[in-house]
Amino acid sequence: MRIYGKEYGFRLDVKAQADIAKLCPAGDIRRLNEIFKGAVNAEMFETAARVCVIMSEAYERRQCFEDLEHKFEPLTLDMVMSLDDVEFEQLQNEALAKYSKDSTPTVETEPEKKTNAEAV
Repeated sequence: MRIYGKEYGFRLDVKAQADIAKLCPAGDIRRLNEIFKGAVNAEMFETAARVCVIMSEAYERRQCFEDLEHKFEPLTLDMVMSLDDVEFEQLQNEALAKYSKDSTPTVETEPEKKTNAEAV
């Protein structure tokens, strides 16, 4: 997403998961949705903003490893908190969509082999 003239990406890596878990009730990342299902208050806005920042940092961290010339420039909390409602909602939706995608296990399975009895 483009914020203040720069494109920002999101990623969920191990460090991001650990940092996000710290924001969740009882430190349980599986309870992240509880933060967003409650009242729309200062805590919800700040937590959502922090999740966006954490995932932006993860994306930037990966970029630095893939391109040694890449300059680490993630979103900051001040940048996120300075957005208007529409921009903030778009940013939050993009980060949470990436969170859902990256946290969904992908398991590749081989097709089942037929036994001799099934082949007949």
